[in-house]
Amino acid sequence: DHSGPITVTGNYIGLNAAGDAAIPNVNGIALREATGILIGTNGDGQGDEAERNIISGSSNAAIAVLLSTGTTIAGNYIGLDASGNAALANKDGVWGSQSSATLIGTDGNGQGDAAERNVISGNTEYGVHFVSTITDTVLAGNYIGLNASGTAALGNGTGVAIESSSEIRIGTDGNGQSDDLERNLISGNTYGIALDLSDYTTIAGNYIGTNANGDASIDNYVGVTASLSTYTIIGTDGNGQGDAAERNLISGSDLGVGLYDGDHATVVASYIMVNGA
Repeated sequence: DHSGPITVTGNYIGLNAAGDAAIPNVNGIALREATGILIGTNGDGQGDEAERNIISGSSNAAIAVLLSTGTTIAGNYIGLDASGNAALANKDGVWGSQSSATLIGTDGNGQGDAAERNVISGNTEYGVHFVSTITDTVLAGNYIGLNASGTAALGNGTGVAIESSSEIRIGTDGNGQSDDLERNLISGNTYGIALDLSDYTTIAGNYIGTNANGDASIDNYVGVTASLSTYTIIGTDGNGQGDAAERNLISGSDLGVGLYDGDHATVVASYIMVNGA
């Protein structure tokens, strides 16, 4: 039970001193009833890489966020070794419940946005798993299921799973500032993004099932799936601002987008099964 400003930066958590083998914790970092915690870099251009945490090898979650508000998770390697090229799996990368105003990745403010990218890969069950009552939350600019260069698969079981939550943005806000850097690259997983019983989710401007350039497949088995969810936008909102930037590229999958079990008021406006050109 803590309130900010508290920062957790520059640590190896669940690894040996060389950063190349796991010495597991149960949970790497656990927040409960916390406010305004920063895990990783502040993206100010000073020592951003050194502020990266490597959080791996946990038998449960690398980062668990419960009953907390205003958490920022930025610039970390989660489920990888220190090189960013090999998996040292957690069960879940980031797990959240009953929390709000969580930011995972870049804030898109034009300062340090690339450095704020998390690489969340190699985890046995989920890269990001929101299980209940997550609201007003953003995932932007992350690599989920790949190595740190975005060139090879280090898959999670599911990249992003959202259950019984609302008002989640995955990708860009299309405001014309850092839209490309707000793109998540979600590839190499069994499921890229899975929604269940969730409302008002926006999935915009992401590459799902490709490499970082969007010109070669690093496939998920399924790109995006949603069940019993409402008011989902997969792509652009068509409001005339940033519409091209809001386009998802969903390629290389056995199934690009699957909508099931009473989904309604859902918009799909994306490129599906093509390359980034």
